[in-house]
Amino acid sequence: MTIGGLGVVRVRAESVSLAGGPPGSPADWVCLDAEAAGNPARVLVDTTLALGLVSALLGSPRPVVARPLGRAERGILAAIAAVVAEGLGSLPALRFHLAAPSGVLGADRVSLALSVRTPAASGRVWIEWPAAALPPEASAPSGGCGAEGLSDLVTTAVVELARTSLARGFWAGASAGDAVVFDGTACVDAGAPSVVGLRVGAFFAPAIFQTDGTIQLTGAFRPVMEGTQGMNTEDQQLATGNVTEVLAAAPVEIVAEIARVTLRGDEVLGLTTGSVLSLGRRVGDTVDLRVGGRPWARGELVAIDGELGVRLTALAR
Repeated sequence: MTIGGLGVVRVRAESVSLAGGPPGSPADWVCLDAEAAGNPARVLVDTTLALGLVSALLGSPRPVVARPLGRAERGILAAIAAVVAEGLGSLPALRFHLAAPSGVLGADRVSLALSVRTPAASGRVWIEWPAAALPPEASAPSGGCGAEGLSDLVTTAVVELARTSLARGFWAGASAGDAVVFDGTACVDAGAPSVVGLRVGAFFAPAIFQTDGTIQLTGAFRPVMEGTQGMNTEDQQLATGNVTEVLAAAPVEIVAEIARVTLRGDEVLGLTTGSVLSLGRRVGDTVDLRVGGRPWARGELVAIDGELGVRLTALAR
């Protein structure tokens, strides 16, 4: 796209995620509060890029040292950001506010990192929209004035059926024919929809696995809280004692996966409540069991005392 006073502005999508935020400290970015479809949104501009763009439009020398922008300068930057955002195709339009930025946005949001290059300055821009403001099939055009490369970004979405923990000793000695029971998870009826989850990176959304081989999101994405606990005194004593026994008793998390789907960046932007993905698999098909994200085994779904079980048919190790 071409913006008067700046010349040709090249915008390229670098990454898309279902929340998160830009790297570095808040001082590295100029935050502009905005609205998208009546929902709070924000744009964060690399401070060096922001000063370069504003100086170019004002015809003034570019500051040597990074500094906060004044209210008038923020207004100019917001006008530039509005033009750039408008050129991103079917993504929601942004309406900017010049009041002091709140810097607060809910976890249910989509973050798009852009690389911006102009004759005056280059840097990164981070745009965050609430997921609720995205149209059902949000996308950016591949040519024209839209952001280049958004459709080239790919990520893997994982459809999870259940999780459980096993003693490391059982996991290490398992063989074909053994069964893993997912405590607290009801057995799956091949003739009825199943409750599953869709994980994209560090974010998870509830979904329903339909009998036609599709899943439909039933809720918004939320960050996955995966904390770790330090060892207490007793744990430390065990760790300095019989290490073999400690390792054998340590739990291993097993994840039952129905499928993994490769999605483009523009497809990730469209993942909201009600979205439907086709998996090409049916309820009751074999599932993959993974440990630490790595393939461990494959198995068939069985019912064990009314709970979900997977009878191992093959092991990857």
